[in-house]
Amino acid sequence: MDMNSVLSVYDPYREYNVCGNVLKGGSYIFKFKDFYPLLIGKDGGRVWLFGYAGDSKEHVPLVLDGESQHKSVKCVKKGNRITVTAGGCVVLGFVVVDGVVHINILDLRPIGIDVFGDKKELHIGRSRLVCNVFLNTHTMIEIG
Repeated sequence: MDMNSVLSVYDPYREYNVCGNVLKGGSYIFKFKDFYPLLIGKDGGRVWLFGYAGDSKEHVPLVLDGESQHKSVKCVKKGNRITVTAGGCVVLGFVVVDGVVHINILDLRPIGIDVFGDKKELHIGRSRLVCNVFLNTHTMIEIG
């Protein structure tokens, strides 16, 4: 499934709390060059996660609509909580409450993307984001 196919079925939530930073009225949390590494859509917390495999410069799908696409990646849903692991490391943990996605664990480094955070702060490369609010913007963080 290519990125255009994914985007055609993706329906974003109205609000995301991403490691202590808020995106309201936007569609995408991250965009890096030509792809969105993480999408969390409506209808039960649909998840799409893309990363890099080994030394590859091409992004690969790791989770498509909540289904793992790689043997070392697991996507587990328990009630309104979803956890994604890669190689035994938690790369994403979130809960959906009253239509708001709360991402409290995020560590995309094991899948080749220098982004990580907890419930208080988000790190992208050497930048640290704390308590920011992004209103009615297409993408919260866009690089490249």
